[in-house]
Amino acid sequence: MLGCILTPTKGKILLNGRDITELSETEKMIERRDNIGFVFQSFNLLKDLTVSENVEVALNLKGITGREAKEQATNILKEVGLGERINFYPAELSGGEKQRVSIARAIVKNPRIILADEPTGNLDSKTGRIIVELLQEVAKKNDASLIIVTHDNRIEDIVDKKFYLEDGKILS
Repeated sequence: MLGCILTPTKGKILLNGRDITELSETEKMIERRDNIGFVFQSFNLLKDLTVSENVEVALNLKGITGREAKEQATNILKEVGLGERINFYPAELSGGEKQRVSIARAIVKNPRIILADEPTGNLDSKTGRIIVELLQEVAKKNDASLIIVTHDNRIEDIVDKKFYLEDGKILS
């Protein structure tokens, strides 16, 4: 719901001071494109595009194309440790590498909100910590909110706030 994909059946969700339940589908699309970075648990990479092209898509949707998009994609892919893999296709990557492409695509456009669903799920503990720290760094640099949904207790000590959910209810 916070990602403007689903609409709540009751209540309000305020995003940048606007109630998303009152936004048109076009306005929701613009919010997603301009202000929200998604890190999907299932990656959602486009199989016929290279690693670099998968990241460039997020920039293309914002009107950034050509050499500028390529440079930004290359820079963010280097930051997530995939500088040597920019011309690979998703099928040639490990699960952890696919997750890092997904993260790069989410943060390359400097979103105001980063929604991450199990961002460390396919990563070893060292890489997982590096990625979460990178997500935090990007969030702080851009004054963005970082929201992580995870079962990974290893990152508990580096979050500002944590909420425990069970069966759709907040426990604490």
